[in-house]
Amino acid sequence: MDGEARLWMGKCVCVLMRLQMPSGREERLKRFVLILASLTVTFAIAPLDVAAAPPVGFTLSPSSLSYSTAAGTFQYQLVTVTTMRPVVIQNPATVTGDNVFFDTQTGSCWQSYEALGNRIPAHTSCTIQVGFHPTAVASYSAALTVYRCTSWHLDPTNGLILCDTLDGSRSVNLTGTGT
Repeated sequence: MDGEARLWMGKCVCVLMRLQMPSGREERLKRFVLILASLTVTFAIAPLDVAAAPPVGFTLSPSSLSYSTAAGTFQYQLVTVTTMRPVVIQNPATVTGDNVFFDTQTGSCWQSYEALGNRIPAHTSCTIQVGFHPTAVASYSAALTVYRCTSWHLDPTNGLILCDTLDGSRSVNLTGTGT
């Protein structure tokens, strides 16, 4: 509702408050109808807000990870997921780019919540462990993307959360050097 509509609504309320308190049943009914009519007009002139998609509901930190290890070996780092409301995230996280980076599925987001069939609670921090396994002496890059699941079901065999619909994501840039 814009400022002009709010001002108009405030004026209507003031006018209604100035009316004398009705004494009889008929007067109370008239007052009720008048209030109802003014509310109807107020809502009719107020602009409708278009519902935006809800925010993703979590953040990732840090925004980038950098690795350096000997070719043929492994190195691991953690990405912290901090939630604003209960969320379910896709597991494993999606890695696009050089295929030497991977979600190990041993971070606390998976192990403490989703592997047990539970959402990650609001105002919680948990981790995703990201591995790096360079196959040669070279430079590598990729992006780790964590998607929010807007619908999911529990796998009837093992109780794990399986995402049906993804909506909204956050990403972390990954760079690495095989030495």
